[in-house]
Amino acid sequence: MTFLPQTALRICRENLFLRFCTVGASGLVVDSLVLSFMLWLGAGPFIGRVASIWAAMTSNWALNRSFTFRSQGKPWPEYCRFVAVNLLGAGINYGIYSLILLFLPILTPFGALLIATACAVAFNFAGSKRYAFSRD
Repeated sequence: MTFLPQTALRICRENLFLRFCTVGASGLVVDSLVLSFMLWLGAGPFIGRVASIWAAMTSNWALNRSFTFRSQGKPWPEYCRFVAVNLLGAGINYGIYSLILLFLPILTPFGALLIATACAVAFNFAGSKRYAFSRD
């Protein structure tokens, strides 16, 4: 029975996209927690999401730097490149999130968040791999 978890861990360690998705899952937790906090403060789902995206983006940069890409690049230029790529991805994410909330009001902000995040993953991975974490 221990074969499956060890195999899954090995595959995750060896697969860049799976590591990226693992970090992304932690970013989704950060995103959700910050959005919950902002909603609790009364910020509303649109302003709250701006804050939650930024918090998740910063968390994801730090984890992708150390775990996914194991970068040795200069942190500040790398963070700026990561933010540039992820702002485009966040625009995709936020646009889809907003459209879902406006045109499918039956979905909660968290349902819209999940769908929008899934749509932006491929873009963020490609941009992070090719641009944000390229060697300085």
